[in-house]
Amino acid sequence: MITLQKSIETYIRAKDGNRPFLIADAFTADAELTMQVNTQEISFPGTVKGAKAISNVLVSEFAQRYENVYTFCIGEPPAGGPAFNCDWLVCMSEKGTGLARAGFGRYEWLAVEDSGQVRKLRIIIEEMTTLP
Repeated sequence: MITLQKSIETYIRAKDGNRPFLIADAFTADAELTMQVNTQEISFPGTVKGAKAISNVLVSEFAQRYENVYTFCIGEPPAGGPAFNCDWLVCMSEKGTGLARAGFGRYEWLAVEDSGQVRKLRIIIEEMTTLP
């Protein structure tokens, strides 16, 4: 059985490793992503619907601009149940310039209880900084 923890791990492996095909394992086909971006340093659409569109935005398009991506979820793993929130930290480099970037924010996950697949994800980006 897939658990929410496994779905989160699969999402991070998909995004960080540019593996868009893995998103279908982590998200339901009709999943919804909402983004709250509180910085001018990066942009994403406010809402994305469907696993294919989420894969395109969070993996394929992301990988066109960034590489060497390392995402860390901060805190204890999900204890069970369909909902889980955690802070995150990401480090990466821009493909075009080679400059390093670091950012942080919050994930708010909601899964289907019987499958563990994510049906809603809210990503809050508090800060994204280009390092000197």
